[in-house]
Amino acid sequence: MAESCVPVRVQRLCCPLCSQFLRNPVTVPCGHNFCLYCIQDRWDRDNSIQDRWDRDNSIGCPECGCIFPSRPELIINLTLAEMVSDAETSGSGSKRRTQQDAGASKKRKKQEQLKNMQMKSKQILQQQEKECESIKTMLSEVKEEARRAEDRCEIVVSGVVDSLQRHYLSAKGLIAAQEQKATAKLQSRLHTLQERLQQAKSRDAELAQTECDVGFLQARLSLQEWPSHLAPLCHSEAFEDPLLPLKTTKTVIEQIGRQVEELCDKEFTSLLQTADGGEQQGSEEEDAQKGRQANSSQSSGFSGVARVQNGADVEPTTRSQFLQYARELTLDPFTAHKDLVVSAGDKKVKLSPQTDKAPSVRSSERFLKRRQVLCREGLWAERCYYEVEVVGGKVEIALAYKGIDRKSLTLSSAFGGNANSWSLDRSTIYSVNHNTDGVELIRAPHHRRIGVYLSFKEGTLAFYEVSDVFEMIYLYKDKYQFKEPLYPGFWLEEKCCIRICDLKQGE
Repeated sequence: MAESCVPVRVQRLCCPLCSQFLRNPVTVPCGHNFCLYCIQDRWDRDNSIQDRWDRDNSIGCPECGCIFPSRPELIINLTLAEMVSDAETSGSGSKRRTQQDAGASKKRKKQEQLKNMQMKSKQILQQQEKECESIKTMLSEVKEEARRAEDRCEIVVSGVVDSLQRHYLSAKGLIAAQEQKATAKLQSRLHTLQERLQQAKSRDAELAQTECDVGFLQARLSLQEWPSHLAPLCHSEAFEDPLLPLKTTKTVIEQIGRQVEELCDKEFTSLLQTADGGEQQGSEEEDAQKGRQANSSQSSGFSGVARVQNGADVEPTTRSQFLQYARELTLDPFTAHKDLVVSAGDKKVKLSPQTDKAPSVRSSERFLKRRQVLCREGLWAERCYYEVEVVGGKVEIALAYKGIDRKSLTLSSAFGGNANSWSLDRSTIYSVNHNTDGVELIRAPHHRRIGVYLSFKEGTLAFYEVSDVFEMIYLYKDKYQFKEPLYPGFWLEEKCCIRICDLKQGE
């Protein structure tokens, strides 16, 4: 049979004196219960007070005030002691359950926090994955847009070239018509003059046949009237200058050419400056940051190191320092001599075999007499650096103004042979040429790679050999006064090849 559980109020099991669970509960004659030690201590204190005031030894119940004639004997209440023990056991169980519930609640909270953290982490990962995919998509779009821009640029330039070609043919036809007209007028005049000359000769022959003065006079009288058709042409009958239309056409065409070149130079320069604006702004911010770092380093006693690292006051000496000013270059096929072949994404040029020659597109920018080629990009930044790799014997690595002569075989079109170009000649030894002045260097070529450093603002031009371990070997340096952008160019001997190194790719 299961025992019934009778609820008991906790207050009933507490001592009226200490308000705690009864310890060794005892019952006094009036029926109230106290802790054994609590009631004994209370009665001991009461007796002490009574002795002080000489009273009797009567004692009472602290709960109801009942007076006992003498100190009663205390009897331990075993039943009440068991009830207190059960109540304490039940209370500790409740306490444990409360602690367990609190622990479970705390654990749930931690689990919820962990779940929230996992959810946030998952959201962050998903967001980062989306950003990565977005960047990858953007990279693809950038490449596609760059290809479309290149294709469009090629189409536009080809269209311009075709338009110029059509205008060239029209101008050529105009010149031919002017030549034909002038030739017809001159031939007609010549024919008339030749007829008059023949008639004049006949008339002169008749005069020469007169044998006597009388006969001469008679003949003279008959010849007093000179035939009008034999008279010399008067000034009013003279033709206008037959060369004038041709000279006028030539002058107009030259003027159009200059205007087109100036327009292209102006617009493309503006385009490049606009496109580089963001990078320039970023560069200015980097320079400002470097300046702040330099000031900080100076206050720490390392100003010399900062000046060298920033490169603000010293020229570069190591290849890593030169590469800070690397410029990307491409060859311009429209300037290449007909015997040159440009390939490898306009990074490589060599002489074409006679059997492999393809018909070249007519271009006014092309070198007609010398096997030379220029790059598309003009250099006018404060500092520029590029490298080329040479295969073969004699080559010329040059820089030239855009207006260098490209039609003649004179020194005006030769790299280094005029005031518009500078050239490093690589053969059995090195030499540097500018405006027909040459300087032979004592060093013979040992490495295939050549580095060119240009400080446009300071007017410094320097050439280096770059060893296989990328060591900079000084060749030549001089100062000049540059007036306009310089375009890298090359001249090649047979069985030679030049490749522009792609320094952005770490070549």
